[in-house]
Amino acid sequence: MHQHRTNEYPIPKTMKAWVLGDPEELTLVEKPVPVPGAAEVLVRVDAIAVCATDIEIVKHGLPAMIDGGSPFNRGFTPGHEYMGTVVRLGQSTNSRSATASPSRREMEA
Repeated sequence: MHQHRTNEYPIPKTMKAWVLGDPEELTLVEKPVPVPGAAEVLVRVDAIAVCATDIEIVKHGLPAMIDGGSPFNRGFTPGHEYMGTVVRLGQSTNSRSATASPSRREMEA
């Protein structure tokens, strides 16, 4: 018997994320799943990589040039290297740059 596969993923209302508190303090919290804006996509993160920049941010906060001069940013979710599945397109997202059906991607922000 042939099973029909669907390309739709259920999108929960909340997600878990590690956020910065004080230096060297990460807390696992429940956050609302963001809705992608114009020309954005929602990615279900399947795997991550930790790099030296992530460790520096956890220990010392965001660089001043990113954070606007503040030495530390509480509530920030570190991480910019991940692999996941595009599960929703925002308005005005060109289907040539992202696919309308879920697709696996690797990203570095």
